[in-house]
Parts: sequence; structure tokens; C-alpha cells
Amino acid sequence: MAPSIQVEQHHFEFSRSSEASVRTQTWSFSFEQCVNRVVAFVSGYSGHYTDAQYQQIGRIHVKAEAGLEDAQKGAVLVTCEWAFDPQIGGYPSAGEVWVTVLGW
Repeated sequence: MAPSIQVEQHHFEFSRSSEASVRTQTWSFSFEQCVNRVVAFVSGYSGHYTDAQYQQIGRIHVKAEAGLEDAQKGAVLVTCEWAFDPQIGGYPSAGEVWVTVLGW
């Protein structure tokens, strides 16, 4: 019998900031049933420099990871990173990431 796959989605929002760094957020949740494995993937993202003169430059760095905190309880920790490249101080940027997590 094939394992039952459980799905959760989460939206991370990275508010406007002039900080030149990779920003990280985490999210903890529990699947309804215990799981032995989890995987996270980015199912969507957007971002931009918030000042008009910079809106046409830069690349977005996005990374999502999921790990088991407690397999018996179905507890999962998701980590999401977001950054603009080049990371230049004083260039305000904002973005959002949608992450899908599968557990089985």
C-alpha cells in the first residue's frame, strides 16, 4: 500500500527593509498524521526593490527547507530564506514566498 501524502502550504512575507542580508523566517506546524519524511519546495515567489529607480535590477534568492521536529506527532519545521542580489545596503526591497510541504 502506498503511503498517504499530506500537503500543507504557507505564505512567507518579507516586509520592506534596507538591510543588505539574507532574511530568514521559520514556520512550525503539525500534519494530522505522523510522518517519516518531509520535503519543502518553493511554489511561488515575488519581490522587488521598493524604490522606483531600482525596480528593474537584481535577482531574487529563495530557499525553502523542511525538517522533522517530531515524526510521531507529525511536527515539521520549515525554513525560508529570501534575499535580493546584489545585496546593497540602502536599497529597500520586499518580497513574498509561497512554500508547499509534503509529508508521508
